[in-house]
This record gives sequence, C-alpha cells and structure tokens, in this order.
Amino acid sequence: MLGAFDPFLEIADLCAQHGLWLHIDGTFGASALLSPSQRWRLDGAARADSLSWNLHKMLGITQHCAALLVRRPGQLRPAFAASADYLFQPDKPHAELDSGDLTFQCARRNDVFKAWFCWKARGEAALAARVDHGVELAALAARRIESDPRFALAAPPSWVNVCFWWVPPHLRPLDRTHPEFHAHLHPIAPAIKARLLAEGAVMLAYQPIGPAPNAFRLLFINPAVTPADVDHALDAIDRHGRALFA
Repeated sequence: MLGAFDPFLEIADLCAQHGLWLHIDGTFGASALLSPSQRWRLDGAARADSLSWNLHKMLGITQHCAALLVRRPGQLRPAFAASADYLFQPDKPHAELDSGDLTFQCARRNDVFKAWFCWKARGEAALAARVDHGVELAALAARRIESDPRFALAAPPSWVNVCFWWVPPHLRPLDRTHPEFHAHLHPIAPAIKARLLAEGAVMLAYQPIGPAPNAFRLLFINPAVTPADVDHALDAIDRHGRALFA
C-alpha cells in the first residue's frame, strides 16, 4: 500500500460483514509505518486481518527478513499447523515457544532476530530517516523530470517510485495521442538500458505500465543515493537516447 486508500474502511467493513479475510500486501510499503511523516499511508491498516512485510526491501536488512503480522495470532496455528509428531512434541520443555507449527515454512530460520538486531543497532529515528530520504528523493526526481522536456512522467509518482520516459526529439513535447507514441517509445527503454549496462553507468529497471509503453523506474531505497546521482542517471539516459537517434 503506497498511498492512502480512502475506501479502505468500507472494504474492511464489507469483509467483516461477509466473513472474508482481509490481507494487506505491505511487503515493500509497510516500512512507511516507521516514519511519523509517512505512516498516514497505511491509515486503517489495523482493520486488516493480516499484513505482510519484507524488511529487507526498504530497510536494507540482510535478505531475507520478512514478517507476517496478524490481528488475531491464535489463528496461525489452525491455519498452518501440520501437527507432525516427529517434529513438534507438545509435551517437551518450552513447547509453547516452538514457532515451527505457526507458519507454512516450518523449519525456516526465524527472521525476527535480524529485525530486532537492526532496530536496536540503528534506532527508530535512523530507520525513519531512511524512509524519509527515499520519499524526498523521489519527489525531487519527479520535479526534475516534470520540468525537463527530455523526459515525461509515465504515471503519477507513488511514494518512492518514479516511472518516466525519455522522449525522442521528434515527439517533444510529448503527445500521448500521437500515432507513433507507443511504437516509438516502447523499444527505447530496453535499448537505453542495454547501453547503460554495457557502459557500467547506471543500473536501471524498466517496465510497461498497463497498456502504455515501457518506462524507466527509479526506486529510491538506498540511503547513499544523492540528488547528484539522480542528475547523473537522467543525463546518462539522455546521452544514450540521443546516440540511438543520431
């Protein structure tokens, strides 16, 4: 969940009325909960029955570090327990602490230590600053792209995601109704990415957005990235784009 979802409470009420399980895929976006300025994006999440969270994504914790948070923990055992007596003996010492029968992953190593250790080492303020840094850089990148005729946003910026096109000179300013819009833009991102990789300049993803052509995707999760890196990436894209159309 990367943005506040106004009908969320209505959906939660509807699920409760019909006995449906409401799950939030917060694997990436749930880290917004750590930032006082960003946690509004998950307003109402407490109404969900469960929420998944990958701490190794936004927070940089050693892979893999994932959590499944549930509103009623007592439901985990009937949902996942296999009650294999060769693994789980209820009469052994401290049997109540055995988490193996609370997850479908059974013997997977417990991730909670990595999460706890990182939280203790960095502190909540540092984790919040990491989230805020990504949000601020994404907003900065979006502003620069919007003000530069060489580029165009492919979708409204979403939290720390910025999707955009490099626009060839003959399509500037970009007209999405132009008959060559899709045919000309779609192959550009893969071609530029191949050149960037060969040069070792920028590691950048691209993807189509619905029926729209392939777009570059800037994802700001690395706390070491700076505004200068944003400018470097945009200039490198433009340089290779111009070379393709030379």
